[in-house]
Amino acid sequence: MIPAPAFPESCTAMTPPVNRLSPFAPRRSAWVLLLAGLVGLSGCGVLAAPCRLASTVIKMVPVVGHAAALPTDACAAVIDP
Repeated sequence: MIPAPAFPESCTAMTPPVNRLSPFAPRRSAWVLLLAGLVGLSGCGVLAAPCRLASTVIKMVPVVGHAAALPTDACAAVIDP
């Protein structure tokens, strides 16, 4: 067999740097930033969101919607005053 040619040290300095970041690093960073933003900006409002969403959906019902949504409005008010 023919041995592989030996390269001088100066040739290794010419190789481009290797990107050692994980391909999931940008996605993970986006999730961390989103979570930090939600917690920092709204506090308990994130926990009250399901109550507020349910209240909004119930209020769309004609005639009785606003009366039927009072318990879910109270739920949201208790969680996030």
